[in-house]
Amino acid sequence: MTERLKKVLDFIKANYDSGIQVYFTRNIVGDDMAVAYQEDGITIEYCPVYWYLEVFGLTDEEQAEFEGLLEGLSEFYFEED
Repeated sequence: MTERLKKVLDFIKANYDSGIQVYFTRNIVGDDMAVAYQEDGITIEYCPVYWYLEVFGLTDEEQAEFEGLLEGLSEFYFEED
């Protein structure tokens, strides 16, 4: 796991519940979004009305790893340390 991806996952864990939805494409319906994170070329935007995140700037490899982790985020990543 890259340091960039670890920082993103740590940010999400620290700031959102495990049920939050994560997308890697921009919404096309015009939902109001707020920049929640912007570091190392990665931007996370948050939609407070519908409670989801959009993540941009990951490499293909980072995105594939993140997508693989999404299934298990609630089972292992959000458990108490």
